[in-house]
Amino acid sequence: MKRGKQGQFYLIAAIMIIAVMMGFLSVMNYAKKTSSIKLEDIRDELLIETQQVSLYDLNTGQTKLEDNFTKLYSEYLGKNVNIYYLTGNKTDVEGYKYLGGSKIPLTTSLSGENASLKVGEVEYWFKLEEGKNFYFVLTQELGRERYVIAG
Repeated sequence: MKRGKQGQFYLIAAIMIIAVMMGFLSVMNYAKKTSSIKLEDIRDELLIETQQVSLYDLNTGQTKLEDNFTKLYSEYLGKNVNIYYLTGNKTDVEGYKYLGGSKIPLTTSLSGENASLKVGEVEYWFKLEEGKNFYFVLTQELGRERYVIAG
């Protein structure tokens, strides 16, 4: 009789361990389904891509970065992430964003060797280097929180 109760104990313990493991697996699978795009990864990818397009512009004498690349990259990311661009040099800068395939101008200003890009109520400042400059601000809203990264 003592042996039967010991077997029942192991059976109940095994069922409880399996139930706990199933609970963890359910939570882990749920967390994977709701993952979001990481802005740091997009920033790194965008920096690499813009370097390549800039080199192409220099080698061919064409200007693909501001017109073609920024529009296509904005469309590639879709509505989930907003990209605001700042391009130009120490005497003239342009800020813009693409919305539905249309180029929307943004407010910019120059102050010495710095330029600002206004996104909503916030101004982002960038140090201008010699030659052509390219900067961007990425934003993403998840729930009630807003994430911002500048590059």
